[in-house]
Amino acid sequence: MEEKIIRRHYLFSGRVQGVGFRFRAQWEAQKLGITGWVMNRADGRVEMVAQGTPLALARLIPQMRQSDWIFIESVEEWPEEVKPEETDFRIHSGRF
Repeated sequence: MEEKIIRRHYLFSGRVQGVGFRFRAQWEAQKLGITGWVMNRADGRVEMVAQGTPLALARLIPQMRQSDWIFIESVEEWPEEVKPEETDFRIHSGRF
């Protein structure tokens, strides 16, 4: 039986820029089989969209919090529509 795939949109606040957050997110996502993207925002937050099993997504943020450099003060989260064509997790370099 194939496990359900879900997609979530996140906004992270705290010490999340200039500390390797995006690279850590990509590394953890790849380990967990999660697709999506992550990018810095001009307002100092980091935006991320992640798609995978509910269990994989439940593990992602706790894994991110284990960094000595990253400090996630708050997370806003909402569901998004699944994109079956998405196959990897990317870092967007621009700030929006």
